[in-house]
Amino acid sequence: MNEITKRDAPSIATLILCSIAVLTLVQVFVLQVPTSLSAKRVSVVVSIVPQKYFVDQIGKGKVNVIVMVPPGANPHSYEPKPKQMIALSGAKAYLTIGIEFEKAWLQKVLNQNRDMKIFHMEEGIKKIPIRKSVTKQYATKSSIETLSTDTHGDEKLDPHIWLSPILAKTIASNTANALITIDPSNTEFYNHNLKLFLSKIDALHEKIRKILDEKKKKAFIVFHPAWGYFAWTYGLKEVPIELEGKEPSPKELKELIQFARQRGIKVILVEPQFSDRIAKIISREIHGKLIKVDPLAYEWDINLLHVAEIIGEVSK
Repeated sequence: MNEITKRDAPSIATLILCSIAVLTLVQVFVLQVPTSLSAKRVSVVVSIVPQKYFVDQIGKGKVNVIVMVPPGANPHSYEPKPKQMIALSGAKAYLTIGIEFEKAWLQKVLNQNRDMKIFHMEEGIKKIPIRKSVTKQYATKSSIETLSTDTHGDEKLDPHIWLSPILAKTIASNTANALITIDPSNTEFYNHNLKLFLSKIDALHEKIRKILDEKKKKAFIVFHPAWGYFAWTYGLKEVPIELEGKEPSPKELKELIQFARQRGIKVILVEPQFSDRIAKIISREIHGKLIKVDPLAYEWDINLLHVAEIIGEVSK
């Protein structure tokens, strides 16, 4: 019997060690499961890429963002792919921004996920009207005065509210409120990140304000009128080539070129979503600088600073 015990002793010791190892692994797994579950991210849907930047700044790693209009696409005409619509099934909220895409597709998106809550990031923002007439657009009234006046029924409102740091603070606050509503357990986390982001926006606003000081305030030409709020914020004048989706007539083009020469305008901003054919003609006629900028870029702060530096440099 003693011989059998001695012979089996190593096996028993091995079994004991194996049992301890198994128990340790079980403990590790049990401890890790709650962590994994708590790290699960909530999903939200946004219309455009700059909104993803806003959500990322506030939600950090706790929020998954689904962007409906991908980079390079035109939000005025884009149609979501079937796989995008399918991906909406797990989203808890849609954060609207008030663009044309939402008018056409928001209800269809809701039909894919009826439990999804809608939050309006444009809430609390008074929008600037986009003038129908080119001659009105060239009027001497400043953009700041335009914003403070009532809009008329025949004027379409400019949706590009994210291009003003001042209005971006409202969008950021609305974003944080939406995240807190759908994920209240992380309220402190979202509020902390919102505070940091608002400080970042203030710093950006101050940088741009210094670049575009009183001595450098000029008008600039754009193909698509996307930069009206940026112009309003810094006392600039946006002069669009396209109005209501239409290119200018030969007469209007001639007037625009003449206006640009009289005002000494040298900056022409064009977007990757639109043709730059007419912008090139104007640039050649006024000896201006043609700059491609994307109002839908992800790096929102870098993008606005870049535009300010271009206008500030060329307008010296």
